[in-house]
Amino acid sequence: MSGVYRPTWSAIAQALSNQVVVQLAAAGLPPLTPEIDGSPGAIQIGPQFTVEQGSPPRIVMIPTGFKFENSRDVVSPTGNPGQNLTWDPRAIGVQWKTYEVQCWGCNFIEANGVFEPAPDPLLDYDAAQILCEMVWQAAQALTAGEWATKSGTIDVTPTLIRVGRIVKFDLAISTPAPDFLYPYAPNPTAGTITTKISINGGSPVPP
Repeated sequence: MSGVYRPTWSAIAQALSNQVVVQLAAAGLPPLTPEIDGSPGAIQIGPQFTVEQGSPPRIVMIPTGFKFENSRDVVSPTGNPGQNLTWDPRAIGVQWKTYEVQCWGCNFIEANGVFEPAPDPLLDYDAAQILCEMVWQAAQALTAGEWATKSGTIDVTPTLIRVGRIVKFDLAISTPAPDFLYPYAPNPTAGTITTKISINGGSPVPP
């Protein structure tokens, strides 16, 4: 993978998966369904996992697209009074990777440390929402706000879902693109940028 500067699709999903697994355990919630080979449950990556036999709780992330864009243009070096905002002259671009996330939740009851499915027409919706919240919390914890989501949908097709409910939504993760450098482009409406200092709290004076 020589020459790849940005986090890969699978690396991002794996990092989110690790965080979600920790969060579920900390909250005392059922873990994601273990794999057929007995390995611990994790977020699955790819559309092939949406049609295979499985059971909730289950999260699948499907890469759907990406886009490049400029990073934030305006920066304030210190935020001190009397100091104007300055423009980042060589902004490093970012790449937004987008996934469709499918969260399959089902109401569970716990007895002697064992979780058993207890499908409920109302609580199944809440269980699916909790999985969505876990993904959003993981994205916030790992990216410090460099993520975004859109409105989602609820799949209630009875022939496809035996128990529980599936909620689908788009998730975009921002990653730096150091090989995608934008040229200097000053704001045409900003006018002349100056820096002023304030001495002992007095009026700003030219340097």
